[in-house]
Amino acid sequence: MRAYYITLLALIGLSVGCNRTSDSSSNEVIHLEETPKNLTVSKYEAMVASEDLVLVDFHATWCKPCLKVSPKIEQLKQDYAGQLHVMKVDIDENDVLAAQLGVNQIPNIRIYANGKEVFNKLGDQPEEVFRNALKPYLDR
Repeated sequence: MRAYYITLLALIGLSVGCNRTSDSSSNEVIHLEETPKNLTVSKYEAMVASEDLVLVDFHATWCKPCLKVSPKIEQLKQDYAGQLHVMKVDIDENDVLAAQLGVNQIPNIRIYANGKEVFNKLGDQPEEVFRNALKPYLDR
């Protein structure tokens, strides 16, 4: 049902949601470790550009594959502490953002290096897939 809702938002045109989420006058600071609600695209882009290497986990609390991938993400966060920043985005709390970014299936894991998306995978992937995607951007 959630995927249908997100797809429906994308199909009807996101101009309805843009006015609700495009408050560029806000100087609110959001830290990557927090799980923000009603995140705007501009804040999202600023957050992923604020660090050298960011992994974004689009998920939902009701999603069984998301629950399976979550421990893998937590392990990566621990293993690469100081080099990798993890941002978890609940699509139920950020449905407009998810629709605007084309997140219509979860889990959706994205990796950004210096603000540029370098990895985008759907579903529960083996941890090694994420490690291989991160390798070129890690300080060794």
